[in-house]
Amino acid sequence: MRYRASVVMQRAARLLAQSDLPVEDIAYQVGYGSAQSFSRAFRRQYGLSPREYRRLHAVA
Repeated sequence: MRYRASVVMQRAARLLAQSDLPVEDIAYQVGYGSAQSFSRAFRRQYGLSPREYRRLHAVA
């Protein structure tokens, strides 16, 4: 279960950094039913909200 969650969050992080998709769309793409639950899980994994992560890691 942890491995799957880690893979899901890595994919989400990649999408956040490399795309302009809204956080809500990314949450649904990686299997979360709501943006809020995705954001909580992402913050637990990375210590940043998805929006903060995107701002810091966006590929120009």
